[in-house]
Amino acid sequence: MGGRCTIRNEENMKKKTVAVCMANIDEQYNDIFLHRFREFAAENDINLLYFYSFSAFYFMDSHDIGERKIYRLINYDILDALVIFSVTILDEDLLTGIVNGANQKGIPVISIDRELDGCISVCIDDLEAIYKITSHMIEEHHAKNINFIAGSKGQGCSEARIEAYKRALRDHNLEVDERRIDYGDFWNEPTLEAMQRFVDSGIPMPEAVVCANDVMALAVEEFFEQRGFRVPEDIMITG
Repeated sequence: MGGRCTIRNEENMKKKTVAVCMANIDEQYNDIFLHRFREFAAENDINLLYFYSFSAFYFMDSHDIGERKIYRLINYDILDALVIFSVTILDEDLLTGIVNGANQKGIPVISIDRELDGCISVCIDDLEAIYKITSHMIEEHHAKNINFIAGSKGQGCSEARIEAYKRALRDHNLEVDERRIDYGDFWNEPTLEAMQRFVDSGIPMPEAVVCANDVMALAVEEFFEQRGFRVPEDIMITG
């Protein structure tokens, strides 16, 4: 028995161990990512350690504060790498703490879909998709007033998506109105706030709203339906 345990422990020590950090775990989009990670780890004999929460840490109420403690359990000493789904964690201090903890131990950190200091950043290449969706709204549905809800302000991935949206407008000889562009941080509450800012601006309502993810699209749909608009009859929304 002892010999078998020793052999198994030695085999496990040879495996690479990777931590995966994510918040807002109940979103289908995130679950798809985790499923693919599990498949990849099994195919490549990698140990995965998951650290995730249901909260996205936007409100920072007592529930958020409690779930925040999950990430204190990360044992950086046993890790070979750490993958963090940065756009799912809206608490900047928590993000920075996770990254700094890994950096101090010399552990490489891969940030998914957001540029972060101290990380290797991997952005999802959906620029062509955003261009095509915006173009589709113009060509097939004859929309002229189109809003865009991006992710996090100042992040390279988000700004590139905005440029893809703008390029589609310009290629169809439509004016780019900066008042129709805002940021939702990939989450519902910031998106609702962004839409309220738009309504308060007093410019004509959009015929379509293009969003950088499904969570924000659903928030936009909720916003307009609560105000008596029909989706998609009155306003088209994509995520």
